[in-house]
Amino acid sequence: MEDSLGSLGFSGLEGYLLDKEQPGRLKIRLFHHRNKACNNKILGAFDSLLSGMDLPKSEQLGYPGVEHLFRLRDVRPEHIKRLAGFVGTQNLRPFPRFRLLSQYIPHGSATARHLPPPDPYREYPIVGLIDSGTNPKDVLLGKWLVGRDETDVPRADQDNNHGSFVAGLIANARGLNHDDARFPDVQAKILDVVAMPKEETPVYEDELLETIARAVSELRYSRLSNQIPNSLR
Repeated sequence: MEDSLGSLGFSGLEGYLLDKEQPGRLKIRLFHHRNKACNNKILGAFDSLLSGMDLPKSEQLGYPGVEHLFRLRDVRPEHIKRLAGFVGTQNLRPFPRFRLLSQYIPHGSATARHLPPPDPYREYPIVGLIDSGTNPKDVLLGKWLVGRDETDVPRADQDNNHGSFVAGLIANARGLNHDDARFPDVQAKILDVVAMPKEETPVYEDELLETIARAVSELRYSRLSNQIPNSLR
C-alpha cells in the first residue's frame, strides 16, 4: 500500500488532505493490462469502491500516453487506506501546483517607436502564447493580438506582466531592445491565452492541462476554418 503513495507516504498524503487550502482532489492511476476483460473488471470494482465510500464518480483524465488515470474529488484522510490498498491501484498522488514567478526587471514603458503597429500590407505568422496573458490596457501590444482567451482565469486573478513581457519579444524583440542585433529581426502576431493566474493563486496540473488542451483544440479549428473562434476574440 505504501508503495502506491510514493515519497509522500500515508502521513504526507494525510497532511496534504488536512490542509484547508487543498481541494480534496487527488489523481489515481489504475493498473492497465492487455486483457480487456481484466481491465473492465478492475474499473467495475473501482466504481464500486468509490460508491461504497460515498465518493463522487471518478473523472478520467486525458493525459497523452497515460491509460486509466482518474481525478478524484472530495477525498478525505480516512479514504486513503482503502484507495491505496485497492488491488487495482498503481499510484495515488496529489496534483502538482504551479505558481507564476515573474523573473524580469522593468525598464520603463515602450513607445510606438519601439513597438509600431503591424504593417497592414504584410502577412505575419501567428504565435499562440499560453502564459499569464497580456495587459488588456496596453494599446501598443493590443494591436498585435489576433485574439484573447481568458475563459479559465478571471480578470481579478490575473497578473499580466510576464505574459506582456513575452508577447513583446514575439511582436518586436529587436525594436524593444534598442535594435540590438543579437535579437532576431522577426515579428509575429499573437493569439493570447491566459492560463497562469497571479502568484497568490496557484493552478493545479489538471486545470492547466485542460486549459492548454481546450485552447489548442480551438486554435486547430481556427486554422481549418480560417476563422478565430468567438472564445478567442
